[in-house]
Amino acid sequence: MNSRRPTLAQVAKEAGVSPATVSLVLNKRPGTRISEATARRVRAAAEKLGYRPDPTARSLRTGRSLTVGFVSDEVATTRFASALIRGSIDVAERSSNLVLINECPFDAEHLERAVGGLVSRRVDGIIFALMQARHVTVPRLPDSMKAVIANGTATVAGTDWQLPAVLPDEPVAGRRAAEYLLARGHRRIALVGRSKETLDPAVSVCVSVRMGAVDATLAEAGLDLTMEVQGSVWEPPLGARAFERVQAFNAEHPDEPVTAVIAGNDRIAFGFFQAAAHAGVRIPEEISVISFDDEVLASYLDPGLSTVAIPYLEMGRVATELVLEPRKLRGRKHTRTGEEAEAAFPGPVGEAYLVDMPLVERESVAARG
Repeated sequence: MNSRRPTLAQVAKEAGVSPATVSLVLNKRPGTRISEATARRVRAAAEKLGYRPDPTARSLRTGRSLTVGFVSDEVATTRFASALIRGSIDVAERSSNLVLINECPFDAEHLERAVGGLVSRRVDGIIFALMQARHVTVPRLPDSMKAVIANGTATVAGTDWQLPAVLPDEPVAGRRAAEYLLARGHRRIALVGRSKETLDPAVSVCVSVRMGAVDATLAEAGLDLTMEVQGSVWEPPLGARAFERVQAFNAEHPDEPVTAVIAGNDRIAFGFFQAAAHAGVRIPEEISVISFDDEVLASYLDPGLSTVAIPYLEMGRVATELVLEPRKLRGRKHTRTGEEAEAAFPGPVGEAYLVDMPLVERESVAARG
């Protein structure tokens, strides 16, 4: 059996055309005068011989490898933000690009190794992606390398250069959740999940923005939060603790009880739901709950949890378009740069592309009479 790769010249001989014609057809060059019949003959010959273009030779010839690197921390190995990868692949496939995925801790040593491996493979650009939106430092890159960060912000080591950042539109999300409750008559609202830790950009660049938007929206309506339950570990136990605190508050203020809760994420809300069920408190008849993320569990809860979705899929698409198809993003709404971006998000931010966070309405919020 012949193990040698078939060559372009062999395809040309099989199809009865010149090697130049084969190259034009298989590389899908626009504007050629090659007939469709000839093109079909070339493709059939290539398939018969098992011919595949040599990506290394093509990269040397065109200066492009048709590959993009995707470096993440916990995106590929957890369920929460894996749609970032799907969005990236969706865009890459449109232009016959491959996505090379590398998952590693975001410390200097691991990132240097990951980036070095991708650069040595001549990728056309690198997308850094985070499960939890925060500020990170990434290694120095070749001057010609396009790079962007999705669901976070990033400074290039040893410089003051911030990568373009694709972020969820948290200023709108916090406002959207608060307005949703206000429109349904809620005036005594509790918030769960703010903490000193989450004010640190190295922990989160989004939580303070989200919570600040809630505060501002209530202030515009002449209101303050009725109570807060702080916590930095956004898991069900925090939600259960919040339920106990709300119940104690309502027992002390029977004439002015908390009627709605804004949970920092769906897992906090899940804990609140569990504690309410154990206590025989009905959601939303006795207390309403709204959250953020739109994890799968939000649709499994009974009643279904109304939540503001983090748009991982669309962020993956936008980040990859910035690397491969930047012209498609010209004039995009919700793009912030310079001082405007710095004012919207904590920590150093360069150019920020904000992706809408839609409210997914289910049954966990009731209107007040």
